Amino acid sequence: MADKVTSAGLKELTARRSRRDGPSAQPSLPNPAWVWLATAAMLAAAALLFASGHSFLHDYTHDTFIIYDGIHRLAAGQIPHVDFSTPLGVLGYLGPYAGYLWTGSYGGSVEAGSVLLALLLGPNAAILLARRAHPLTSILFLFAILCLCVVPLNTGEDGNAVTAAMHYNRWGWAILTVLGLALISPLQARRFDAISQGLMAGVLLLALAFLKLSYFAVGLGVPALMLIYGGARLRAALLALLVIPAGGLIVWLLWPALLPAYATDLRMAIAASGVLAPRIDFILVDNIKDIALVVTAFAVAALTRRADPRDGLLLVFLISGGVLILAQNFQSLVMPLFLVGFVYADRHIARQADAGLGARLIGLGLMAVFLSTPSIRLDKGRAALHAIAV
Repeated sequence: MADKVTSAGLKELTARRSRRDGPSAQPSLPNPAWVWLATAAMLAAAALLFASGHSFLHDYTHDTFIIYDGIHRLAAGQIPHVDFSTPLGVLGYLGPYAGYLWTGSYGGSVEAGSVLLALLLGPNAAILLARRAHPLTSILFLFAILCLCVVPLNTGEDGNAVTAAMHYNRWGWAILTVLGLALISPLQARRFDAISQGLMAGVLLLALAFLKLSYFAVGLGVPALMLIYGGARLRAALLALLVIPAGGLIVWLLWPALLPAYATDLRMAIAASGVLAPRIDFILVDNIKDIALVVTAFAVAALTRRADPRDGLLLVFLISGGVLILAQNFQSLVMPLFLVGFVYADRHIARQADAGLGARLIGLGLMAVFLSTPSIRLDKGRAALHAIAV
């Protein structure tokens, strides 16, 4: 009799946990293989369109030739910061230089370098998205990230302003946004999550450090928040923070003069920077609709039964980080970092047992609205169509 009671009790306990946790243990998401197929198709299309050896220039021609000058210097054996002064990190020159080696010409070098970055960043994003979002949401996220990387158009500008200039801002947004995915816990935990995510986060932070200082400074907020969350994310954050000095040591061993020269150039750039406060008010007002969208995403997630109060810090990070970067950039519209917020909402809704398909696509819908409202979103498509026509 006791055995029967115990067995019945265990069954009831299991049923209660199943109702409480919903699909958090076994989320009923479609096969992520579709995400990988879509990623491969988008990368192939990007390579076909933007690695042809042609540049598409309408605005900022002078800035573009600064990058071409850097490519010429690297081809002559010079090293950024050591042989010529620049506030831009070495990755901002190595990427276009790799594109130059691929295409054999200055024209199209930035675009080809952008494709190479997309080839590296896309699979990393797909890995992080696999257990965090519905495949449709993942595909839309990847599409936005790949557009940021390869389409020669700066965020917040008209679609006619096609240019390869300021590519480092597009790259920085893309890398930082993918890095932000590490703040969202996966639906299904795996044994080596802390190691894999820590290594990816560390490499992405290292890339930001050698791309542009403002993106790296904001990116450090990711491991800081991961430490607060604890658990596997805490271990991943500690590993990521170890990867940064380890990578710096490797760079120092390869080019001993690079890091001191880079630090000198950064000190000069910081001394020449303007005051941020006057721009912040305008940035908040100009982006109020996007801020409202990401706040809505978090409000929807908060309605779930197991929303973590610490996730409010994630919302603060997305908004404040986006504002700080825009305050340093020439453009003052669009914060691609908000894409992380829509993935966060998608992930929280997906684990609810009673969430139908419509509810699970709320994150996708909010992301689609964010990407299709006026300004840069539709214009990214116009710029891509321009490339096809050329």
